Amino acid sequence: MSTIIEQADDFRQFISDHHANGGSRDLTIADMFERWQLLTLSDAELQESLVAFDRGVADAEAGRTIDGRESVTRLRSRLNNR
Repeated sequence: MSTIIEQADDFRQFISDHHANGGSRDLTIADMFERWQLLTLSDAELQESLVAFDRGVADAEAGRTIDGRESVTRLRSRLNNR
């Protein structure tokens, strides 16, 4: 397992390489971090994410969705009841 310093160095290098290779300079630090995280996922983590994504798409296609505000309300309620 890498240390926080190694991870920070890897992320800094990722940003430097992105810009050196002509990558967009319009991306925010959050955008860059999301891209870096995707590239650092293990095969198992990536597979798990893809399965969850496919499940979400299937739910949406089957009409199993709720309003975004309702979702946030339910989540807040669950977190407050811990």
